Amino acid sequence: STLRALLELLLELLFGGGPLPPSRLTVVTKLDKPRLAAARGAFVDGAVLADGSCGAAVFYSAGHELNTHGRLTLPAGAPADSNLAELAALAHCLLRHPRGEPLAVFSDSMHALR
Repeated sequence: STLRALLELLLELLFGGGPLPPSRLTVVTKLDKPRLAAARGAFVDGAVLADGSCGAAVFYSAGHELNTHGRLTLPAGAPADSNLAELAALAHCLLRHPRGEPLAVFSDSMHALR
């Protein structure tokens, strides 16, 4: 599927393949104030827009240089999918965030965070 291919590509680009070991990635569903205080936060979101296209956005803070948003260009024949848009926003955030710098990602998509 398109989502699986995107996720596999993301993992390959970021880490040379394979899933992240638990020591490198932690998904928390409750607010962890000490961990959050040590990390820069980024809000990611993706959606299917009214015209049937997909959009994605990454927001750190007002005026931050890594803030971005836009429409996604999907492969020919690929249907617009909100999960794909959410994963694209997350992938963009992870690819652009400075290596070695802690990051707290906020998303309304448990699918993307899994």
